[in-house]
Amino acid sequence: DVDIRANDVLLADFITHGLNTATGANVTVVAVQLQSIAVTPTGQSVAAGLPVQFTANGTFMDAGLNSSTADITNTATWVSSNTTVASFDSTAGLVTSHAQGSTTITAVSSNTSGPVTSPGVTLTVNAPNLVSIAVTPSSPTVVAGSLQQFTANGTYTNASTANLTGTAVWTS
Repeated sequence: DVDIRANDVLLADFITHGLNTATGANVTVVAVQLQSIAVTPTGQSVAAGLPVQFTANGTFMDAGLNSSTADITNTATWVSSNTTVASFDSTAGLVTSHAQGSTTITAVSSNTSGPVTSPGVTLTVNAPNLVSIAVTPSSPTVVAGSLQQFTANGTYTNASTANLTGTAVWTS
């Protein structure tokens, strides 16, 4: 027997299970209804500018009260309650953090009764992390007895930059 759910592609399932479509097969299509959505990870914290991948798993129920789960990350609609803090781009479940703060992430999908929304999970966005420091000039030629001014510029996870010359600890 082959367990087929509503909206499955039957021919692909026949081929996968080695069934000969020319001789026929008994197929029972069981209608399932989306009952709930669970989003992971929960309680995530990230530095501003970094992405976080979320996953949505749907729980489905048929008329016989048999449940099954499926990854619906690619078909769910993703929502951030505060798009100033983090927003979704075109990649399913991938959120980009923008600014410090928190936002609630939810996934929404539909069944025949209407939309089903996951419980919200909190994403906390912290200050951006320092990724690199560039010192300029990088290879100066200095005449003996003269001074050379150096500048330190930092680049952060959110692509911002800052002059760190006054706060850097300098060694030679």
